[in-house]
Amino acid sequence: MKILACPASYGIMLHLFMRSSSGGCLAFRSGGVKRIIRTVSSSTGLSQSPDSISTFGPDEPNILATESDKDDAYTLKLSVPTPEDMEDVGAILSMGTTAGDTILLGGDLGAGKTCFSRGFIRARTGDVDMRVTSPTYLLCNAYPSQDGMVIHHMDLYRLSGKEEDLQPLDMDHVLKNCVTLVEWPSRLGNMTPPKRLDITFRISHDDNGQDNDVEEIERTLTLRAHGNQWEERLKVLEEEGFIDDLLCE
Repeated sequence: MKILACPASYGIMLHLFMRSSSGGCLAFRSGGVKRIIRTVSSSTGLSQSPDSISTFGPDEPNILATESDKDDAYTLKLSVPTPEDMEDVGAILSMGTTAGDTILLGGDLGAGKTCFSRGFIRARTGDVDMRVTSPTYLLCNAYPSQDGMVIHHMDLYRLSGKEEDLQPLDMDHVLKNCVTLVEWPSRLGNMTPPKRLDITFRISHDDNGQDNDVEEIERTLTLRAHGNQWEERLKVLEEEGFIDDLLCE
């Protein structure tokens, strides 16, 4: 257990933070009220298939490049060994998110984007039993939080990338007034917000040298901050020790 404090600008003062990789449990205390976020390992959203398909171009770690992006954007790389850890990362990154915050999720299929989103949405809404599913066929799932904020989880795979395709999703309103997670973010085109967090999900397969043909599957996340607010948040997570056990050397 580690006592941590985030700056007031982070939006939420966390007086207690506890994480358990084996149990998939996060405990938060804010204003004297303790919330327990327990992740569900039976429905993880992580595929063990060795067949991985990239969901964006080869310009990793930059999911999308806009003219306002900086080449030296603040970047963290994490190694995420378990589904519980993936949900924990989502929950941690949900802390303090507010209207206009956007996270773009790209990378290999089956690398944990839905699992990450589940942890994020359950923590941000405060509902440990929230049913979080992939929005592939619906394009967007919306989840109300206890403070009135709405979290939108989008999968734009089925869209062509034309601006008129995005009109039914009311993107102008959503990107300005809600918290948004976007899979297949290349479909946003010119609507890509300049201030955002890009997360690249990768699966690598390494032979462990044993004779039983068991393969070690490593999942890595590359987090790239665009804008001062996201950069400050990532620095807090790194400097205060929230993600020490996941940081890549």
